[in-house]
Amino acid sequence: MADEAKDAARNLRTGSPAIVATFAVVLLGAAWWRGALDAGIGLFLLNTTVWMLIRARFEGGTPLPVAQTRREGREALLVRVVWVGMFLLPILAIATPLLDFAAYSLPIVSIVLGLLLAPLGIWLFWRSHADLGRNWSPILQLRKGHKLVAHGVYARIRHPMYLALFVITAVQAAFLGNWIAGPAGFLTFLFLFLDRIQPEEAMMADKFGAKWQAYTERSWALFPKIYKLSKAPKSKPGNRILTVKEARHLTPHMIRVTFEGDGLADLPEGREGSNCKIQIPEPGESRDDFKRRLRTGPTPTRRTYTVRHYRKEAKELDIDFVDHGDTGPASNWAREARPGSFLGFAGPGQTKLQSHYADFYLIAADMSALPLASATLEAKPEDAKGLALFEVTSEADIQEIKAPAGIEMRWMIHSEPQVHSTALIDEIKGLDWPSGRVQTCIAGEHSAIKALRAYLVGEKGLKKADAYISGYWKIGLVEDEHQALKRTEAG
Repeated sequence: MADEAKDAARNLRTGSPAIVATFAVVLLGAAWWRGALDAGIGLFLLNTTVWMLIRARFEGGTPLPVAQTRREGREALLVRVVWVGMFLLPILAIATPLLDFAAYSLPIVSIVLGLLLAPLGIWLFWRSHADLGRNWSPILQLRKGHKLVAHGVYARIRHPMYLALFVITAVQAAFLGNWIAGPAGFLTFLFLFLDRIQPEEAMMADKFGAKWQAYTERSWALFPKIYKLSKAPKSKPGNRILTVKEARHLTPHMIRVTFEGDGLADLPEGREGSNCKIQIPEPGESRDDFKRRLRTGPTPTRRTYTVRHYRKEAKELDIDFVDHGDTGPASNWAREARPGSFLGFAGPGQTKLQSHYADFYLIAADMSALPLASATLEAKPEDAKGLALFEVTSEADIQEIKAPAGIEMRWMIHSEPQVHSTALIDEIKGLDWPSGRVQTCIAGEHSAIKALRAYLVGEKGLKKADAYISGYWKIGLVEDEHQALKRTEAG
C-alpha cells in the first residue's frame, strides 16, 4: 500500500519545465491537426502549463524524508481519480475524437469567466507553494521537520492550495467545450477534497496539538466567513492545584515561581505568553480546605497572570509575579511562597500573537506585561525587525531576553509605578514610523495603554488585526474593578 501511495504521488509530479512545455505544444498541435483547436483549448493549455510550471518549480530539490503517511491505498485511488479528471479526459478531448460526442461551442460568457478566474487561481497556487516551502505533499503525508505554516495566505485560510485547485479546475470547465472533460477536473477534485479534508485536519491536530487548535480557531478551511468546517472544541482546562517547586527573585521587583507535579502533564504546549487564572489560598489555609473551597465556595481571590515557561517533560511551569511589597494578594502570596506552597490554576488561554508576519514589530510593556513581552519576543522569527520598549521600576529590574538581533530593546526607568507615566507613548510618538506592515504587542497600565491605542489605531491607522494593545491594570483599582471598567469602555 505504501508503494501505491508513492506511485500515486509520482503521478502528480509534473516533471521538468521543458517536459511540461513540450507536452502542451504537442497537444496544441494535435488539436490543430484534427481541426478541433479553438480559443478555449488554447487558453486551457496555457493556464494548465503555467500552473504545472509552478508545481515543477516547487518540486525541485530533494524533498524532506517522509515521517508519516495515512490511508495509503485510499490516497492512491483518490489521486489517480483526480489525474483522470484533470489530465487524461482533457487530453482525450483535445487530441482524439473519443469525446467529440460531448463537445459543444463555448459561449463568450464562459471564456470571459475563465479569463477572470485564471489569474486568481494561478496567483493563489503560486502563493500557497511559496508560503509552504517544503512543508507539503500531494498525498496525506507528513515529512520530518514538518512545520505548521500560519502566515501569508495561510493566516486566515488553512487550505489555500485546495482553494487554488478548485479555481483552476473551474477554469478547466470554463475553457473546455466538452460536457465530460470540462467539469471532470472540478468534480474529481471535489470528491478528493470531501473525502480527505477531515482526516487531514485530524492528522495535523495529532501532529501539532494546541498550536493547530489555536490556528483553527482563527482561520477558515477555504472561504473566510463562509466555509470553516467544524472546529475542535476550545481547550478550557478546569481548575487544578499547583505545587511550588521554587520561588526566587529574578530582579528586585520580579518574583519567579516555578510549579511542578503530575497536574501539569496535560497542559497544552506553546502557550508561553498566554493568560491564566490563579486562585489564591488564605494565609494558613490547608490544602484540603482549599480544595473544598474550590468545589463548594466561597470562591478564592482570583487574579490574571501570564504563563512564562512550560516544560512538559519536566512537568514544570513558571509564572512571574511583580513584587509590589505587602500590597496585593498575589504579590504577597509570591513573596511568601516556599517549596510545597500551593495555589489554584485555570488555563492557559490562547497566545496573544499566534502568527508573526510583519515587516516591523513594536513591543511595549511595563513590569506587569514584561512576561508577555518577553515570551512574544522569544517566539519571533530570527530575521524579525522592530523595537521593544520596557518600563521597569529600577535599573536592577532589567532582564536578559532572547530576542532576534534585528529587534532593538530600550529600557526606561519609572521608580514610582503608582504615578502615571507617559514614557512609553512619548517614545513611540518620537519614532520615525516604519514602512511596511507593523504588528504590535503592547500592554501595561490602563491610562497609558488607552493613549497608545488612540495614537496607533486612531492617528497612525494601524489595523486592529495587527494591533494587540491591552490594559493589564489601572492605578487605584483592583483587578475586578479594572475588568469592569474595560467592559464598560468596550460596550
